[in-house]
Amino acid sequence: MAKKKEKQEPLSKHTEALSVDLTQEELDERRDKLVKLIEDSTELEIEKKAATAQFNARKQKLTSAIGSIAIEVRERKTYRPVDCAEMPDYKAGIVTIVRQDTGEIVRTRVMTDEDRQAKIALVKEKAEETVKDKKKAEEKTDSKPEDDLSEMFYKAKEAVVETRQAKCSMLQHRLRIGYQKALQLLTELEQEGIVSAPDEAGHRIVLIAPDQTADGEDSNVLEMPTSSDQ
Repeated sequence: MAKKKEKQEPLSKHTEALSVDLTQEELDERRDKLVKLIEDSTELEIEKKAATAQFNARKQKLTSAIGSIAIEVRERKTYRPVDCAEMPDYKAGIVTIVRQDTGEIVRTRVMTDEDRQAKIALVKEKAEETVKDKKKAEEKTDSKPEDDLSEMFYKAKEAVVETRQAKCSMLQHRLRIGYQKALQLLTELEQEGIVSAPDEAGHRIVLIAPDQTADGEDSNVLEMPTSSDQ
């Protein structure tokens, strides 16, 4: 008779992680978790790129600021808004930009047609204002009688209207007078609305045509002077 095999008792019991088949429920759960992890990883990469771009932008801004201030410290100068004036030279056909604080020349440029037209419009506007001011003054007080005007005034008026020049040098030559007298006559002609007030360059223009009088309406500004004797 064969002997009965004795049942062996284990030395000990423990648990190990070993390969086992997933249930369908476990498989579906892990698939959903995998999709979520992939999405989270993609979002993290996007955030990383955005953070890197922001970092680089801040770094570039700081580097630029450091460079700018370093140049200012080294050269002891900076840039800020400064009032400038455009000074025209109609004879040379250029405009010079001048600093108002130091009087230094910043640069020059070629004069444009717009510059010339703007100047003509400005002179005409000033001339019209002069005539209007004269008429307003005449409304309040009696105008100066022509009989009281000097003979020299009429000669000066005739000369500027004929030559279309409101210059001291022209009056000095035509009337054989000195500079101060010529300047006084131009001032009287201005008061009578025959010539304009001098602009910033000292130029005057004749406000009436040869066939008009100082009191005539629609005074014509016929030409721009090219030089000044003021």
